[in-house]
Amino acid sequence: EEPSDLSEQTEKILASSVAAHRRGDIDKAIELLRSGIQIDPLAHKLHYNLALLLGKKTLNYQAIRELESTLELAPDYFPAMKNLALLYEKAGFRFKAIETWERSLHYCPDDETRESIKSHLLTML
Repeated sequence: EEPSDLSEQTEKILASSVAAHRRGDIDKAIELLRSGIQIDPLAHKLHYNLALLLGKKTLNYQAIRELESTLELAPDYFPAMKNLALLYEKAGFRFKAIETWERSLHYCPDDETRESIKSHLLTML
């Protein structure tokens, strides 16, 4: 596990949000993450987790914005790039999706994922 870049307070908020999500209370989990972002607006993990929850609620445009915020704060964060590309596709932003998939190739965790993205890109072109 990577060392946390969160303060002790925001780490607790993230843990509480995860617990709320596990209980099925997505609205509470979202509320907690938003309060954490108010405390630490530069915490990319909070933006990323908020984006995932917003996506679960099909608030796709809000999720896109949070993923974009995540990547502004952590430009090489592959999970955010992958999810952003998927949401761009879902929202019909084909060219933005292609651009994001291409960008993600530089940050792939492994060759298998890289090849999968390349294949996917070919189907989009």
